[in-house]
Amino acid sequence: MSKESRSPAGVKFVLLVLALTGVAIGATAAVAYIFSSPPRGTMFWFVTVFLCAVEFLAGILAVNILALSRAKYRPSGAILAITYVMVLLYAASGLIATVVYLALRSKSGSGDGKFLAVFLLITLLWFIIVAVLYAQDLFSQDTTRAVTEKRADHDRRARSLKTTLSKIRAVRTDDDNLRARLAVLAKRLEGAETALAHSHGGGVGSWETGKAHPLSPEDDKVLAECIDNIGEIADRIPLRDLEEVGAAISEMETCATRLISKVDDLDLA
Repeated sequence: MSKESRSPAGVKFVLLVLALTGVAIGATAAVAYIFSSPPRGTMFWFVTVFLCAVEFLAGILAVNILALSRAKYRPSGAILAITYVMVLLYAASGLIATVVYLALRSKSGSGDGKFLAVFLLITLLWFIIVAVLYAQDLFSQDTTRAVTEKRADHDRRARSLKTTLSKIRAVRTDDDNLRARLAVLAKRLEGAETALAHSHGGGVGSWETGKAHPLSPEDDKVLAECIDNIGEIADRIPLRDLEEVGAAISEMETCATRLISKVDDLDLA
């Protein structure tokens, strides 16, 4: 459970739901027992247990909402809605099937075993469908969240690089060679900045190809180091003499080459 769900209010809510669920189940069992008479056969216990199971599912779903309210990965609203509908459909179809069977049931109850077996298979089918939907939804969120977070990180890097570009363009020098080098450097960094701003974040490939654009922590480390180094060097340029400006540009050119090479390797451009 999340931190919030473990708070006093959260614990009280969970205990309240569990208590109400227990009361509902107990009341259902008591009513069924009181308004029936011996001998209570297989179908009596089946109907009673089925109703109690539906109430139990309703209580568990209510607790599940709170438990997942602040979790990193939790079923989407659509999946939760589908789950609730499936529980209602399961309860409705189960009740209808039971009523129909009781209406057609022979006095000897010779078909009880088959009915129970079929009903258990149907229950298992509903459970598998919900479990698969939950698993697929959480898997999709895991993949999508990683990509989204990586895109956001690359976007932050792009903004940092954009700030550095402004500093580089603001450098003034009378040396035509240095001006030309600064213009080329700015152009190259602008391409890297655009690529990072529109990063695929790792992307998601097809089933056949797997992950289309795998990104590793090492790749991100190289990108971050290059961008940080270029920014630090750019901060020093206006304070240096002509010779040191040339040396600073050389350092940035080296970092830019490494940065652009990594951008190309990751197919960000």
